[in-house]
Amino acid sequence: MRLGTVEKTGKHLFEFTQLDLEMRYASRGEVMELAEKLLVHVLQEVKKTCREELSEFGREVRVSSRPFKKIEFEEAYERYGNEFETILSNGVKEPFWIVDFPIWKREFYDKEFGYRPGIMKDMYMIYPEGYGEGLSGGEREYDYSKVKERIEASGLDTSVYLPYLEIVKRGIYLSAGFGIGLERLVRFICRLGDVGKAALFPKIPGEYCI
Repeated sequence: MRLGTVEKTGKHLFEFTQLDLEMRYASRGEVMELAEKLLVHVLQEVKKTCREELSEFGREVRVSSRPFKKIEFEEAYERYGNEFETILSNGVKEPFWIVDFPIWKREFYDKEFGYRPGIMKDMYMIYPEGYGEGLSGGEREYDYSKVKERIEASGLDTSVYLPYLEIVKRGIYLSAGFGIGLERLVRFICRLGDVGKAALFPKIPGEYCI
């Protein structure tokens, strides 16, 4: 199957593998700390146990130092525009965070700062060396009235989300979490030019696939 003309970024797959986790009663800061420790641990283990494989790619794994730098979305956007992720990623040697997204950039289930209206408790982890976004997440909204209000304000059809709204109305826990794309992680570690090389049968926008 071949689709119409699609920009080839080397970063996108139609089908991908993602590790998702959600922590009850956790804050954004706690899951960010966990994500940093997870990445550092993976890099340490790969460096220790996969030396022969890494040599095939000519890749010297650099173990990141913690804590990662944080940059607010509005600061990055105002300075670099829509391409801020690519520009910032290309200019650094260590992973970093983009935090505090405006409400128009995130989903209805993401939590807003109580003292900063319109700013969400979200984050992206950005890989260095031009490899871009590797992880996204944040805190989740658990107040029924706020979730319903956000759905309506987003122009979405509320009836589609009735099962979810019913669950929220009964009561859900405060939580935070994230999802990390495994193919993108492999691409970063192995210094691959295209994320499709990190998948056995990649389905890439604009390309023939099985």
